[in-house]
Amino acid sequence: MKAINIVLSILIFLLSAVAATFSYFLFEKRSQFVTGWKKMATVINQSALKLDEGSGTKVASELTVSALAHENYAKLDSLTGKLPAQAASIITERNYLAYALVQVNSRVGNQNSKINAVALQGVDTYKNNADSVVRGVSTVINNRNRTFANLQQVARNSFGVQIDRNQLINGDARAMAPLSQKLNQVQTRINNYDRFIARLCSNFRAPFKRDQPDSNMQALDKAVRAHVADYNKRGQEIRKLSIQKANLERTQKRLEGTIANQKKMIADRDGQITSFQRAFGLAVSRTDTTPWSAGSVEARKAFTAKVVSVNNKYGYFAIDAGKYSVVQQPIGNHVIEVNPNIEPYLAMNVCRRNGDKNEFIARVQISQVGETTSVANIPIDAKPIQVGDIVTVALDDPTSPAAAPAGKSAKR
Repeated sequence: MKAINIVLSILIFLLSAVAATFSYFLFEKRSQFVTGWKKMATVINQSALKLDEGSGTKVASELTVSALAHENYAKLDSLTGKLPAQAASIITERNYLAYALVQVNSRVGNQNSKINAVALQGVDTYKNNADSVVRGVSTVINNRNRTFANLQQVARNSFGVQIDRNQLINGDARAMAPLSQKLNQVQTRINNYDRFIARLCSNFRAPFKRDQPDSNMQALDKAVRAHVADYNKRGQEIRKLSIQKANLERTQKRLEGTIANQKKMIADRDGQITSFQRAFGLAVSRTDTTPWSAGSVEARKAFTAKVVSVNNKYGYFAIDAGKYSVVQQPIGNHVIEVNPNIEPYLAMNVCRRNGDKNEFIARVQISQVGETTSVANIPIDAKPIQVGDIVTVALDDPTSPAAAPAGKSAKR
């Protein structure tokens, strides 16, 4: 019995030693567990603090180290669920931000980088891609600023218009209103200039091509030079004619004096003839005809001429009668010559012999009078005038022109 008690005592002692040993190891493991739990709570709290920074969340205030202590194990599920929810919310916002940066990169037209949302979500790729977006936006802003500066400079230097930079940046429609008004004025002037050039080209018979100002100016310059040359040539001819006119006027005055003397001599001789007729008992030939005066209606009624040349290019024709043309008036046994006074602006009828009738062609005005030829402009609505057409002074209704006088034609 004693031996059994000794064995049991030894066994109990051994079990107590084992129990003490296991208790020591259990306490040591518990200390490690508590320390690890606290470290885990600290890490969770610090993670929540980092996620709270700039995120607008306050999860770390709930996930404190004390709140996550092992003593509050029963509340652990409700507390630890807040951290994943916070992380998921931040990831969602990160993805929105990545999408927004992709859209910004696309809108600014950054062609040098191929950026997608995945590249902006990765921790290892975010910085380079985000920097690329920033550079693209900076480039667009710099280009915009240069464009605004160039626009302001052009408006100021070329049109004297000030453009408000702030209004341009804000997209205010009023910023471009002064320049738009000035450009409208310039466009109006250009339109008026084009119409003026078109009229000049038409007047000088030069080709006009819309929206080709250089070509129009070259054609107009060529046409004007040709007209100036023609004008100078005509000026020389006019100066020569003026000299001839002065000479002819002096000759006319001398001839008029001679004619007056001849008329007086004729009258004296007519008186002598009448005396002789009476002396010899012959019949006395009398005439009561009054001589026509120069430019009289009678002299102009007796006037007739012909068209000798027609220039349709410049719109005029010439007749074979001028300043010194005369018509013949029979007086008794004599014939005297009378000047019908062909002068500028004198109205004329142009007719054409058609069988035994005269066909009316046009009513014209004399524009230039020479010694033996004169020039008239061709009316726009006139029938074609031909060489050989008859020309008479318009003394009646031009729609019913009188027939050519039956008397003798004018001497030229």
